[in-house]
Amino acid sequence: MIDYLRGTVVQRALDRCVLEVRGIGYRVYLTPAAADRLPGADREVILHIHHHIRDGEQTLYGFMDPGEREVFERLIGISGIGPRMAMAVLGGLDPVEIQAAVLTGDSAAICAVKGVGKKTAERIVLELRDKLDVDLPGVMAGFPATSPSGAHSDVLAALVALGFSRKDAFQVLGHVLEENPSAEAETLLRSCVSRLGGGGQP
Repeated sequence: MIDYLRGTVVQRALDRCVLEVRGIGYRVYLTPAAADRLPGADREVILHIHHHIRDGEQTLYGFMDPGEREVFERLIGISGIGPRMAMAVLGGLDPVEIQAAVLTGDSAAICAVKGVGKKTAERIVLELRDKLDVDLPGVMAGFPATSPSGAHSDVLAALVALGFSRKDAFQVLGHVLEENPSAEAETLLRSCVSRLGGGGQP
C-alpha cells in the first residue's frame, strides 16, 4: 500500500497529475486546490496518497498534507460516499470548512457542493460529528483532542450568523479555546468577535 510519493510533476490537469518517481510515472488524482499548489517543472513534491483498490482497479488520490487525506478517508468511510464524491466535497470546501460545517450542523454548506444532495450532506454532518474527538493534523486548529461541547457549536453558529466565515470563526475559536479552555460561551463569543472584528490574525 502506497503512503506517499516523492517525485517530479511531468504532466498536470485540473484534477490529476503524473508524478515521476525514479523513472515511473504515477497518475494521481487531486482536488483543484491541490493541483494549483503543485510546484513548477523539475521541482520535487511530496504527495500523501490514498491507494484505493476496488474490483481489481487501483487508483491513487493525492493530498498536499496528511490532514486533508484523513478527511478524505473519513468521507469515504460513510455509506454511499465514494472517492469521487469525497474529492468533490474537498474540491468545494477545504478541511477546515468541512469541520466547521459539521460542528455547526450546517449541512447546507456541504449541500452547496456540486453533486452533493441534501440527504448525503445531512449524513456527512451526522456521521463526521461523532468523529471529531480524534485530532486531525493541520485541520483542527486549536481545538482540544476531545470533542468540542455543544456550547462551542453554539458559539460557532453565532459567529457565522454575525457574518463571519465558517473557516475564520472555526480557527479563531480554536485559538481562544487554547488560551482559555474553561471559558463560558458568552466570554468565548466576545473574545472571538473582538479578534475577528479587530482584523487580527486567527
